[in-house]
Amino acid sequence: MKNKLLILAMYDLSVRNIAPARRMRAIINTFQKINVPFESISGSRKQRMNNALKLLFSKRTSDFSGVYIESTNSGMLFSEFLLLLKFRIKKIPISVYIRDIYPKYKQYWLWNNYRVIFAHLFWLFSYYVYKQMCKVIYVPSELMAQKLSLENYKILPPGFSSSIELGRVKQNSIFYAGGTGPQYDIECFLLVCEKLSKELDISVTFFCRKNEIKKIDKWQSESWFNIHHKDLEQLDFQPQIAVIPLTNSEYGNLAFPVKLMDYVSINTPMIVSNSTVTKNFVNRHEIGLVADSGNMEDYYTKTKIILENRELYTELLSNVYDLQKNPEITWEYKCKQIIKDLSS
Repeated sequence: MKNKLLILAMYDLSVRNIAPARRMRAIINTFQKINVPFESISGSRKQRMNNALKLLFSKRTSDFSGVYIESTNSGMLFSEFLLLLKFRIKKIPISVYIRDIYPKYKQYWLWNNYRVIFAHLFWLFSYYVYKQMCKVIYVPSELMAQKLSLENYKILPPGFSSSIELGRVKQNSIFYAGGTGPQYDIECFLLVCEKLSKELDISVTFFCRKNEIKKIDKWQSESWFNIHHKDLEQLDFQPQIAVIPLTNSEYGNLAFPVKLMDYVSINTPMIVSNSTVTKNFVNRHEIGLVADSGNMEDYYTKTKIILENRELYTELLSNVYDLQKNPEITWEYKCKQIIKDLSS
């Protein structure tokens, strides 16, 4: 690019253990690595508003050759809309990554919560703006593009930065990092772990945000259960298995969880539900086993097989290492694609 790239990151990047912020930090670090000059707007809503207004009323918009947006499921701020409108008028190309499309599904609207309703309405407005203003719209999967009826789109799933060496594999260890919301069948997963604990000396490590502890509070007294609020890099052992227990839903079928590539980065085979995009990725690269969503017996059987079958575990682990060598899954490849799309 001749001039700088403006990155509009609609997240507070200081919140370390949420997937969108991890994704955005990886992208920013990669742009630095490949020497792309950029300026970013991120932070709290107030910080984003102030920085967007400051740039809007400055004469610096000509300093930029393109804009890349990481959208949220609560939509853009009005100040960000005005800033994008200015770039559009100046014919500076804009692209956006749409990660979540919860507002497209009625079950996520929570009609008794006006904040959620307003957030979803702003998302719908933002989505309309993106369709009108953006040269390219990125989504994590082909199925999501079909759901949104997009034309000018490209697939840009989460990427891989580098392998995180955590030390020796802890035998019979099971790991989960993520939320406890309705899109994940956490209860089924923990019931499976409870059953396994009666047969094997297992340990289950659970990384989640502090505000989600209450949903799994009843499990904290179990000797095999450990809960933390850390980054993956702070894990002090390599798990034997990681889990992605998505519930059976239309949205789950088209999502590509960031944690999938997180698990690849910590060199860990996985058990995933049979949600379409996740299942296809795991099967294509043979990095884990697929269990029927919500089927406790199937999760139990598949998990126990990996824990007890050393030959299978070694084969899956070898495939994880092979996948890490694929240049097309790296953040560097994806960031270069963003620059290429904005420059063409």
